[in-house]
Amino acid sequence: MNENQRSRLERLPNELKSIVVVYLGDAQSTMNPALTGPEFDSLVTSREVTIATTMVKSFIGSELMPIALARYHAAATSEQDAREESSKSPLYDPQLFFSSFRNGLAVSPSDRDIVMITEVQFTLKTARKILQLHSAINYYARSLAYRAMKFEPRLTKKLFRCVPEEMKSPSDKELTRFCKALYIFQLISDLFPFARGGELWNQFWLNFSPWENQQLRCLQLLLADHVDDVICADDEKRDEPQFPRNDGYTLTRFMINRGLIELKRLEKDGDVQATQEAVDRYGRQRARGCKEEAWHKGGDALWRYDVGPHVSLNVEHIFSAYADDDSGPRDIWLYTLAMMHSEDPMFRDSDDHMFRCDRCTSYWGFVFWDRAKLDWHTHRCYFPETSEMLEGIADLAVGRAQFRRWNRGREVAECRSDILDGC
Repeated sequence: MNENQRSRLERLPNELKSIVVVYLGDAQSTMNPALTGPEFDSLVTSREVTIATTMVKSFIGSELMPIALARYHAAATSEQDAREESSKSPLYDPQLFFSSFRNGLAVSPSDRDIVMITEVQFTLKTARKILQLHSAINYYARSLAYRAMKFEPRLTKKLFRCVPEEMKSPSDKELTRFCKALYIFQLISDLFPFARGGELWNQFWLNFSPWENQQLRCLQLLLADHVDDVICADDEKRDEPQFPRNDGYTLTRFMINRGLIELKRLEKDGDVQATQEAVDRYGRQRARGCKEEAWHKGGDALWRYDVGPHVSLNVEHIFSAYADDDSGPRDIWLYTLAMMHSEDPMFRDSDDHMFRCDRCTSYWGFVFWDRAKLDWHTHRCYFPETSEMLEGIADLAVGRAQFRRWNRGREVAECRSDILDGC
């Protein structure tokens, strides 16, 4: 080919071509340069696996890669049959799926073998599917994290002082937690869109910590509010709004059954009428059997440690089983659990306590934040260190009935402003 007939992109040195291809941002855009001429086509074809693998790993990162691959595998093997209500169980191998959460292993997208995370490779077709979901998850992670921060504890709101910059926005670790929670939500959408699961449902959740279960509870509330705001934002500007606010159960059934990619598409299309009609199909009488909760309802019962007729509050075995890069989520989970059962002064709730309203605590996403952020917000009420809390409840056990009764606040986010002086 004559040099003058080559496109400007084709004239770039091979090193620059490779950089351009890898960092275009998504698999579809990476395929487009192949249309500019034979040299780019040859480059993309010959280096497809290297390009796609570099792209996926750079955008998703090592921490989220196991659950991203587990979700890809679950969707590929389950989504067609799992959404048929007549299907008896999700069509996936539990051992193969669960192994991706252990010891740095993952399910390979190509042959579904169990391999080390560092050995996983991708084609551009696979990369496109994985990154399409990751794009939706990134969008919702940032949207919901900033939404949660608006529900800042009322104790902090009353303070007339400067708020440090790091307290005004979510940290990278906090955003990663929102991303992981959204991946769990999507896994539930793929594997358990209907109200079934039984022992498989328990097995699924035992791969995650009880504070991650609480994260899903908070995330469900925030996402339902976000979706409802999208539907009602323009409508409420009218003299006579057309659409009433949707109830939480209808929205949750809709969100779980549709999944995050579809939610983002509906939001992007901006067709409020079509979105409301889609939500209406999941009303209580129209969607019997659809799952209404994206978390393991019952709070911490699945992870509890029974001692005869009592439930032990010693949680050292839980802390040992589930590692975290920051103690914030597990510390606040333990604190809010202990303050319902322990008489120790360090757990006592006061009239001016920041956690006195379950609803506000949940909408604030209390289990997502780093320890440093929690320490700053709790400066007026003592927030004990991990070792102090573990020692304070090590020998404490409560009756099963009491455990269930006082666990309610971690289930339904009740607002106590009717018996107190408001939030």
